[in-house]
Amino acid sequence: MTSDEKYDFALANMIIGLKRYNEKIIDKIYVMYDGIDEETLIKIKSIWTEAIELIRYSDENFSRDVSEIKREFFFLLEEYMRMYSKLVYAKFYVLDFLAKSSDKSSAIVLMDTDALVLDSFEDLTKLDVDYSARVSLYNEINVRKYFDKKGISVDLRENPKCNGGFYYFNKKVLRNKDLNTKKCFENLSFLINNDIKCYYDEVVFSIIGKLFNLSFKNASELGYNAVPAFYDNLNFNTKLIHAVRYPKFWKDEASFLCFKEWFVNYKIWIKTYKGNEKFSYPTSPISHIKDDRDLFVFLSLYKKNEQLIVNLYEFSKKHSINLQCLQESYNIKIILPELECVCLLSYELNNVKESYQIQTYKYFIDEYELNKLGFIIKSPNIYEKKVFINIPFDSMSHFSRVEDVKFIIKKIAQKHKQNISDKFKDLESKYNSYLSKETTLKLLNLEQDLINKKLNTKKLYKELNIK
Repeated sequence: MTSDEKYDFALANMIIGLKRYNEKIIDKIYVMYDGIDEETLIKIKSIWTEAIELIRYSDENFSRDVSEIKREFFFLLEEYMRMYSKLVYAKFYVLDFLAKSSDKSSAIVLMDTDALVLDSFEDLTKLDVDYSARVSLYNEINVRKYFDKKGISVDLRENPKCNGGFYYFNKKVLRNKDLNTKKCFENLSFLINNDIKCYYDEVVFSIIGKLFNLSFKNASELGYNAVPAFYDNLNFNTKLIHAVRYPKFWKDEASFLCFKEWFVNYKIWIKTYKGNEKFSYPTSPISHIKDDRDLFVFLSLYKKNEQLIVNLYEFSKKHSINLQCLQESYNIKIILPELECVCLLSYELNNVKESYQIQTYKYFIDEYELNKLGFIIKSPNIYEKKVFINIPFDSMSHFSRVEDVKFIIKKIAQKHKQNISDKFKDLESKYNSYLSKETTLKLLNLEQDLINKKLNTKKLYKELNIK
């Protein structure tokens, strides 16, 4: 696992959960960290002294690992790390840790700290595949660029991209002598140096799986890395829940109500190991329901929203658009991380209206075209790069509610694609301009050189008195 000072309590929570359910089968817990103070490290270590090994991953370590990335492309990596941190790439060390593990260890498991252990992992000791993870969605256009540049034919359905919250690697993978941490960073460097925009840690692991022809099992089928935000089924066989992105256990009301075991671990961390309290308990998500009318609206919209979310996930798979949906009280938040955009479907209960609120931070939608279709456009002020799109509940005659949202998402995706295309053309034009200037300069230098030679020849003729 990896962690910095912001998530040290979540790291402690995971270790407590692992010890409660898996004390007999775990040999070693490797923790790569940075920024956690010495006092907290001692408390974390005390949870399971003989098993935990703490390894600091400093800025210097990271700089060494990514030294092959060209300087002009390094900003791409920095953009991704603004969302996470350098520790997301420290995950690559899982392969080196597997290589140095004791003879009695048969496999290694990589997990994010925003997760909850609910059962024993003993079935993994009998798993007979090279690796296992939860199948997710590729950004297909970009990842194909990698395989095309490498000259590799690949069926992405057979070589899935996986979510990085849980990875199982069997020791059998070490039969490949080149399968190691260094190989992961080499592939990361290749992706970035070739401006292939899929440089997530999980994409690198998925590419490694294809390059070394590793056998695979979907971890979801085994009860690992279940994601409530993606409406996964949670049942008695669920062994690991992953609080992907926003609905974290420690700040999401629904998670607070449904996954109390996380708070049992947290209480152990505070009471037994004297950890520092870093957050207040979330309030109930139904605290705003004050009368029968509020209850009726909540239950009606909940069912309506649930159907819409399922429909949107099917739509996202069909069009290879990465999105996540969250229910927040009466509202739905649709997150489009790769398009740098959030769509908020909100409800104004006082005057029985619903509105779609689209907030973009870099890419404006074609306001004129949306206005023609009946969408009401409002911008808060000229300095904010945001667009609010509101549709009154009683005047939605052009599309159905679900189709409205799909239409808007498609428009944002098209605008994003156009912006990328325009940016590429601009860079290409600048590059060609530089080439042209360089060529012109070379010609001028050659011309000047020729003039100088002619002048020197005339001077020599004159000195030798040759006409």
